[in-house]
Amino acid sequence: MTTSTLARDLHLAPAGVEVRKLTLEGCDAEVFVWDFPKTSALKGDYVMPLAKAFSGKSNKPVFFNSFRSVEQRDAFVQKWLADEVTSQAYKANRKAEAAAEKAALNAANDLPVGTVVYTSGGYDQTNVQFYEVVGHFGRLGVVLVAVGSKMTTKESGSMSGYVLPEKAVEGADQIKARLGRDGISIPGEYHHGFKHDGSPKYCSWYA
Repeated sequence: MTTSTLARDLHLAPAGVEVRKLTLEGCDAEVFVWDFPKTSALKGDYVMPLAKAFSGKSNKPVFFNSFRSVEQRDAFVQKWLADEVTSQAYKANRKAEAAAEKAALNAANDLPVGTVVYTSGGYDQTNVQFYEVVGHFGRLGVVLVAVGSKMTTKESGSMSGYVLPEKAVEGADQIKARLGRDGISIPGEYHHGFKHDGSPKYCSWYA
């Protein structure tokens, strides 16, 4: 096996030799293949199958290989491209997870003790529950206690209204919640929690 740092747009093969570029959807890798003409006293005229691969924006080859046959080369290249799709998808997912964790950490730093968070949702009605941050644990953990809510004078329809947190009404149980990419995961809640922005939240109910 040999390697080269030549740019991709330079000549990869002698003049007159066809060079094919192979790619696979799902990755940014590309492989150039061609058959290098050779002559020997034992074999006479023959070709040496070659393949030169690149990944990403780098002009440094991932590999530059020769093969015993075209079939061996083509099978090797197809497997390598398929593996690149899997590898690049894994790296992209890990990058997204790292970004989400970083965002969650930033959110955790923005939830000091005393901050109010809330959940909102429900089936055929909108339930709103407020919580107050009373502590932290680990890197992404917040300790919450449920607090009450009070109706505002903001107008709404029948059997609906807008509520604000009422910190004076506080639950006795502390709840350990965790921050993630989708918000705050609170045990017992079907919906993720979010930091309260101070505005009244819509709720509705049945008679």
